[in-house]
Amino acid sequence: MKRLMALIMLVGCALYSTPASAATTASHPIAQFGYTASEFARTHAATGGYWYDRSRAYMWGTPPAKPYAASTGCRHYTSYAKFASDVANHEISTAKYPCVLLDLEGGKGWPAPAAEMANPRKYMPLFNKLARLHGFLPIEVPAADLHRTDTTCGGSSNMAYYLNCKLARYAAEGGADVLVQDQSKQAEQSAYRDWYLTAKSQAHSVYASSVVFSTCSQARGPASGCISDLLSIGKSAAMGLEIMQDTNADARSAHGWLATVLDTLRTDGW
Repeated sequence: MKRLMALIMLVGCALYSTPASAATTASHPIAQFGYTASEFARTHAATGGYWYDRSRAYMWGTPPAKPYAASTGCRHYTSYAKFASDVANHEISTAKYPCVLLDLEGGKGWPAPAAEMANPRKYMPLFNKLARLHGFLPIEVPAADLHRTDTTCGGSSNMAYYLNCKLARYAAEGGADVLVQDQSKQAEQSAYRDWYLTAKSQAHSVYASSVVFSTCSQARGPASGCISDLLSIGKSAAMGLEIMQDTNADARSAHGWLATVLDTLRTDGW
């Protein structure tokens, strides 16, 4: 906690100044909704450039907005079937979308075929293999609420389902990066850390090169909690950062949730 407060105070004293010895580019990849990231970069030039002006800044959307030309645009899919159709009909190319993201969820009304929601562990590897075959980088973001619809595996809670059914292992199979939905435990630091580290191990059991992202959500708690959770995982253990449910208004705020998170991590060399 002392380290966290020191970092936040340092950011507060020099919010947008970059020491001469500081790195100019983030060491950790980031994944975020492209339009919101663009709003942040427009009003926070130094920190926006640090996080987003590079190929390892993955921006999703349909189509994705990109804060910088160097950012990587990811076509957002909620269904393997739709991606397979787009590939077959030549409606998607790596020139426009180097990256494709599969977002399977179990919420009511989610726009995915029932078969995919009932058996996500089957369809995620199919998505990844098809993506790799055609030169795309696949990223998987399976939701923990799939326990509501998955008929092949279950769990007593979101976290239990995600880990017991090894969702990250199947998400990585075929060569994908994985966005772990550990933000569900953002208010419980030990559970947040354990969720991420277990999922990372499961993903690497099948694809050692998978970049596994931890997730923070503005809707799940204050910036200080997100930062503390990430620091508990550790800069060397955490491979990447996904930002979820951040608002455009907050992104434009000089001292908002997103600015506090990204500036503090920048100061710490992430």
